[in-house]
Amino acid sequence: AQPTYEKALNELNKAEAAVVQAKEAYENSLKSLEELKEQQAVATLSYTQAQEDLSNAKLELQQYQGVLRDLEAQQAEQQRQEALQEQVAKEQQRLEREAKQNQTLVASAASTDKTTGLQQLSFSKQKEQPKAQALSHSELRKTKQVAKAQESLPHTGEQQSIWLTIFGLFMAVGAISFKNKRRKNS
Repeated sequence: AQPTYEKALNELNKAEAAVVQAKEAYENSLKSLEELKEQQAVATLSYTQAQEDLSNAKLELQQYQGVLRDLEAQQAEQQRQEALQEQVAKEQQRLEREAKQNQTLVASAASTDKTTGLQQLSFSKQKEQPKAQALSHSELRKTKQVAKAQESLPHTGEQQSIWLTIFGLFMAVGAISFKNKRRKNS
């Protein structure tokens, strides 16, 4: 019975050693489990923080996109206004050129009219001179007085109003063409 007792005692010691090892392994695995739980908590926290950062980044991106759209709209509006100002300046230059041309036409027509009037006046004076030489001295004085009276008559403004009418017609034609161009551009 002694060998069986010793054998059983050995087995018991082995079993106790196995239990101690199992306890140590169990405690080690509990520690590992706790460490894993802590790591999981840290990982979860990091994941949550990363998601929050991603959401913030998306929000910032949307804000920057909005600002960019606003800037693009402002730039487009500024370019549109610059183009409009350039178009207005060109149209103004064109109108100024037309006005100068109209003034030149009116001035040349007026000078032509004055020249024609002076030629007619000198022609009529030339006609009157031979007649005046044939007349007596008293009749000559009367003729000179009549000629002076005709030259000194006040101008009625008829010729001026004709040129004003022509100039007004030119201005009306210019305004109509300007209006038609604006209508085409719109």
